[in-house]
Order: sequence, then C-alpha cells, then structure tokens
Amino acid sequence: MNERASPIARLPRALSRPPGRLARRVIPHAAWLLPCLVLAAGLWFGVRALWQRGPVVTVTFTTADGIEAHKTAVRYKGVSIGVVTGVELLEDRAGVVVTAELSRRAKGLLVDDARFWVVRPRVSAAGVSGIGTLLTGAHIAFDAGLSGASRRSFVGLEAPPPTINGRRGRLFTLRAEDMGSLDVGAPVYLRRFRVGEVTRTALDEKGDAAVLEIFVDDPYDRHVSAETRFWNASGIDVTVGPRGVQLDTQSLASVLTGGIAFSNPEGVAPARPAAPGSTFQLFSDRRAAWPSAGGEADDLAGAVSRLVAKLNDVPLDRLADEGARTMRQMRRTLARTERLVGRVDADLVDLALELRSVLGQAGRTLGSMERTFSAEAPVQQDLRRALREVGGAGQAVRLLGEYLERHPESIIRGKGKDRR
Repeated sequence: MNERASPIARLPRALSRPPGRLARRVIPHAAWLLPCLVLAAGLWFGVRALWQRGPVVTVTFTTADGIEAHKTAVRYKGVSIGVVTGVELLEDRAGVVVTAELSRRAKGLLVDDARFWVVRPRVSAAGVSGIGTLLTGAHIAFDAGLSGASRRSFVGLEAPPPTINGRRGRLFTLRAEDMGSLDVGAPVYLRRFRVGEVTRTALDEKGDAAVLEIFVDDPYDRHVSAETRFWNASGIDVTVGPRGVQLDTQSLASVLTGGIAFSNPEGVAPARPAAPGSTFQLFSDRRAAWPSAGGEADDLAGAVSRLVAKLNDVPLDRLADEGARTMRQMRRTLARTERLVGRVDADLVDLALELRSVLGQAGRTLGSMERTFSAEAPVQQDLRRALREVGGAGQAVRLLGEYLERHPESIIRGKGKDRR
C-alpha cells in the first residue's frame, strides 16, 4: 500500500451484506401517529381561521338596549357579516362601545363614511320599520361607504339613515322661514307621486331660517331645474273662489306627518336639471309658490290679498279714535232725543185724550141725529103728520082760491046758501 495514500483510503471498509439477508427497516412507533395527526389538524384549522378571520371594529352607541355579546348579528343588506363580541361602558358613562368581529369579505367595506345603527321597531314619518325584530331580536345594520379611506372605529347612528349609500338620485337644499310639521323622512311629491324624502333638518348658522335637505330619487331628480318651485304640502289647502270651496292635499300621509311638493312652470320648455346640492326656497303653500296657479279662485284670493294690503295702510288707530268720539256724540244725541220724545209722547197723550173726548161727543151727536132722523123716530112721525096737515091746508087754500076766482063777490056778500 502506498504510504502516501489519503486518510480516507486508509479507513476500514464496511462489510458487505451477507447474501440472502434482508435489510432491517426502521418503522416509527404507532403511538406517535395520532398526536401527529391532531397536531396537523390543529395547524390546518389555525391557519384557516387566521386566513378567514375578518376585521374587528368598534362602534359607539348611546345605549346598548337589545345588544348582547355573541348573540347580536351585524347585517349588510339582510346578510349576516359578523357578530358582536363585546359590550362595554365608556369611561365617562356617556354611552357604550360595541366590539364586533366581521367576516373577511367585509374588509373592503369598512371605509370612512360607512354607517352602523341598531334596528329596532320604530314609528316615524317615513313609516313603521323593524317589526321583524319583535321575534328575532335587535341587530346592528351596516351601510357600506363610498370613501377610499379605511376605518375601524365608528360612531353609530341613533336612527336608521333615510337614504342608503349608492342610492341613485340627488340631494337638494331648501330654506324656509318655518319648518312647520316637516321632519326627517317626510315625503317629497311630484304631481302626487312620492319621489323622495327629507333627509336632514336644521337651523342655519344665524338661526333665522330652517334648512332642509331632501333626496329626490332617479329618474325624478331630472325634473328639478332652476325654475322649480317647492312648497310645504302639509295639511289641507282650502281655497274659496267663484267655483266654491276647493280642497287641495297631496295625500293622507302629508296631512298627518307633513310633506313637500314641487313642480315646474307650465308652458315653459324644460330647463337643464339642477346641480346636486342646489338651494331652493321652500314656500308656505302652493299659492305662495305659484300666485297665478289657481285661476279665477286664486285671482279672487289675490284681489282679497291686495285689498287687505291696502287696508293695512289705512290709519286704523286714528279712525278708531274718531269713531269712538262720534259714537259718544251719537249716544248724547240719542239721550236728548229720547227725552224729547218722552215729552212729545206726554203731549201727544193729552192731545189724544182730548181728541178721544171730542170724537166721543161727535159720535154721540151723530147717534142722536141718526136716531132723530130715523123713520121710527117721533120727530120724523110728527114731521110727517105736520107735512100732511100742511098739505091739507094747502089744498084748502087752493080750493078757496078757485072759489074766489069763480065768486069774487063773495068777499063782500059772503057765501050764499044757493051758491056752490
């Protein structure tokens, strides 16, 4: 052997396996098999849970009424996307903070303008909602936002939002001197069709006007232009004119909860739709929005309004003072007149008594004359007898005259025996 051979070459060689003998295999003990399977399954489920685990969010509410940890669900468009894992009281006791674990598919929905609110049975101007929670219990509703900024901590709404993000349509702003019975959720009408609702109410910064935000759904929002007029359609509008009494109301809901109506001028070509966020004046009623919209009835109403305006310019205070002085003078004049009439009445009574006495005497005289000239009265009988005697005397005188005419000598000689 070469002395300069490498050390490896000088190592003893392994003995070759004797022919016909099998190699001994090293087989792990069966007791280790089950723990290995459990460990592998645990690792699998752990990795899977970490992979499927979604974001954790915190939402602050005023109260936790109806919310329970590990029971209350978080739902988006009616689909459960998470569950409440904890409810704690804020340090200042001004509210509660709710912790919820959402599913992985909700991660991209948690942006800056996302909204949470508790769904409970509610009655509002928009109607009745949340009736199903009487049986299933309250749940937290979620509305995905449109912002690009991510967020994990939110302040929950105390009432459901009137509009959902992604709803097609446009927002407009109305200003009015008085909001009346309008409130969030009040309907907006176009030709008595409900096309939107009030989404927000507030006072302006100076506090001298009411500001209302309304949402008009697509495709009706294109009917809102720069010439559009809005008016408060709450209650019943009563108009009195030549055609009688006319009642105008949008719907029973507007009578009970209030509402807003709008329209465009008739006979005018449609203008371009107003830009989102445009501000309009909210008139008190339809006549105020469209003074000539009611025809003859409104013309009469306008005439009355103008008359009232003119009457407002009349110095009523001065006229009232002069009228009061005139009334006092009239009262004094009436008092004097009453006293004069009293005296005249007394004189007339005396005169009437005298006239009554004279008329009585005249009546008695006429009665006496009537009895005197009556056919059965003694005077009449004596007069008739005297007249008969006068008539007989006249006949005797007439015979005497005829005799003397025939015998005038008889005046001297007298009537002879032989003369006839």
